[in-house]
Amino acid sequence: MKRLTIAVDEVATLRHVLKDGDIDPVQFAVMCEVAGANGISLTLTDSHIGALERDAQLLKKIRKSFLNLHIPPEPQLIKAVLSISPDMVTFVDVSNVDG
Repeated sequence: MKRLTIAVDEVATLRHVLKDGDIDPVQFAVMCEVAGANGISLTLTDSHIGALERDAQLLKKIRKSFLNLHIPPEPQLIKAVLSISPDMVTFVDVSNVDG
């Protein structure tokens, strides 16, 4: 069976670029689940441009579907993700994203 996972990274980036606190990747993720998405993915970095640790913590608490967090393999982020305990963690290279 095919499954749909939605990445909410761009919503977090829009929040930062437009400096609009009303743009919320967590709300977007919930709307995607209501519309039928089977999973949510989110990329955490040390940068404040994208998703925040707060976003990941909220998603863990309220989401009903599969949660995959993408992180660079950095000790600080690994500790944060271990405390959140998502369904899956994917290590990614985000050097091109922040630059």
